[in-house]
Amino acid sequence: MLGVAEIEVLFERYLPFIPEEYLAVLVIVGVVIAGLTFVLRTVINPMLDFYQRLKNLFGSNRKAELGDTLRPDIEVLRDVWLKERPPHAIIGADEVAAKATVISVLNMKGGVGKTTVTANLGAALKELGKRVLFIDFDYQGSLTMMVAGGTEKIVREIGVESYRSLYPLAPEALPDVVTPLSGNLSGCGISGASYALFRDEMEQFAKWSANTLDYDVRLQFRQFVLSDYVQNNFDIVLVDCGPRFTTSTINALCGSTHFLVPTILDELSTRAVSYLNKELSRHRDDLFPNLKLIGILPTFVAQDPREQPKFSAAEREQLGQLADTFSSYTFREPVLEQARIPDKKIFSKNSDGLAYFADKSAKAIFDRAAKHILKNI
Repeated sequence: MLGVAEIEVLFERYLPFIPEEYLAVLVIVGVVIAGLTFVLRTVINPMLDFYQRLKNLFGSNRKAELGDTLRPDIEVLRDVWLKERPPHAIIGADEVAAKATVISVLNMKGGVGKTTVTANLGAALKELGKRVLFIDFDYQGSLTMMVAGGTEKIVREIGVESYRSLYPLAPEALPDVVTPLSGNLSGCGISGASYALFRDEMEQFAKWSANTLDYDVRLQFRQFVLSDYVQNNFDIVLVDCGPRFTTSTINALCGSTHFLVPTILDELSTRAVSYLNKELSRHRDDLFPNLKLIGILPTFVAQDPREQPKFSAAEREQLGQLADTFSSYTFREPVLEQARIPDKKIFSKNSDGLAYFADKSAKAIFDRAAKHILKNI
């Protein structure tokens, strides 16, 4: 910062035409301006920057993270997925008759047991005589690893081909998307995933946004599950969706007949379910008007379903809030309390396999859940 003497020298050198009687006033003004500039740069700007950081941390970004309503001007995903692409119209309300039941298992929050439910529920449905097709639409590939471990296979023996169902496929290519399973899951199949799915999802999203595709990117999985190959070989298709509204999630919802929402009974998870409901509502009428809700499945609760239902006061509070979610859907019961999944160490111990085949209590839990879920379809 310049002092008074330095400013006076500068004025005398570069502004000699200024009368001496005004020089003192100009020097004072210069000192004030220099002082204000110094204060602005060293004090006020850092304070404003710190305030903005706090606002972002505890304000709008925090609300969005917890599932509150997004700002009304942020409609990017909705605009992309609902925008028509001639000659492809927005999906109509007519539903093609299908023999197989297609269930999307989804939640916008990770760590709620979504993949555990998908894998072990599929095993229980197989025991009930259903031919199950597992679809891994989460590029982390957790379902692929779990099913592989449960059938005494290694992951590299299972094709990671789920990304191919997001593209137009000739009928003769459809069997290549599915790996037939043997052993405990004989008669079932899986379409596995790897990080290549993330690459293809992003590429298709970009091309769809730029209107450079000659096919409707939202309907490719629907065409896959409605094909004769899937309809004739499988009774139930279980889709493990990632916690994002990506290309694969939109495809899964457009191709599904039902959806199931696993969730932990805590406030953060309840907010995530509320957010999911809002996002589904934004797209439902135009993209998947006939999608049916099976119910909300409580996971990792303290009570075993073989006992009389007893939830803690905190869990009951969350159950009450969840019961009011998805009110626009028709269902037998909003929350599947009788099908709930208790918190058992066997599930964490079998994160790379199927607890259903490893533990009698896990088998009993998912046998009960599968029967209850089938009643709600």
